[in-house]
Amino acid sequence: MTTRRPSHPRPPSSGSVLAAAALLAVVAVLMPGAAPTIRAAEDDLRLSADATYRVVPADGEVRVRVDWKATNLQPNTVRRTPSGILTTRYFYDRLLFTVPIEAREIRATSGGGRLSVSTRDLEFSRQVTVRIPNLYYRQSRSMRVDFVLPGGKPRSDSDVRVGRAFTTFTAWAWGDANRGAVRIILPSGFDAEGYGDDVTQRTYDDRVELTSGRIADPLDWYRVVVADRPTQLTQVDVDTGGRKIVVRAWPEDVTWRERVSDVLTDGLPELEKMIGR
Repeated sequence: MTTRRPSHPRPPSSGSVLAAAALLAVVAVLMPGAAPTIRAAEDDLRLSADATYRVVPADGEVRVRVDWKATNLQPNTVRRTPSGILTTRYFYDRLLFTVPIEAREIRATSGGGRLSVSTRDLEFSRQVTVRIPNLYYRQSRSMRVDFVLPGGKPRSDSDVRVGRAFTTFTAWAWGDANRGAVRIILPSGFDAEGYGDDVTQRTYDDRVELTSGRIADPLDWYRVVVADRPTQLTQVDVDTGGRKIVVRAWPEDVTWRERVSDVLTDGLPELEKMIGR
């Protein structure tokens, strides 16, 4: 299965893959009672995935948690051969999916234990492979995948910003049709805007939540979050020859705040001299 995802703030452009391991090889005929096992094709793996994005300005990051449930729907096959009855069992041993290229600290757990995780960088995303115990027909496994989207520094190339007064990032979805959902949690006081697929916003005493509901096509779904919290902007009084100007800036961008303050302090009196007003 493939999709196209956005690399914020550009339109959808990057490739993404969500699959299990492909069918291996033809199994040799065995004697009665034998049951060869081979990895199954991806079409018979049912996947549900509920993703939660939690914005943590104090740490300058978005913490992402995806709760997966995988179910093997590939039936065993039984056929008669000259040597006896051949039963073939199909299984899955890994989950492949992509996450934003900025994702870090990727880890997976299931049943209280850690799962093996490996990654490979693609052009606009990071491919993740999670190894799981063999998943046979009608078996299900619940897994939790956690990762972090670190906020970029002011004027950096990163499309992710996570500050006390401003946050922006792109949320993705996973899972099969109508089996994926996204919840985005912001601290109280944020006013969320953005673009992409629709979300429902609810405001609580301690948080603001954006929710997608069940998503018809999770592999094409995305939401670019743009959120402001004006109460957290700095308010620095700058004296420009007897008049005060208030500089409001993102708290994390000290360089911009100091530069603007210096320009106003030194430049405004000179401008008044030049124009006589």
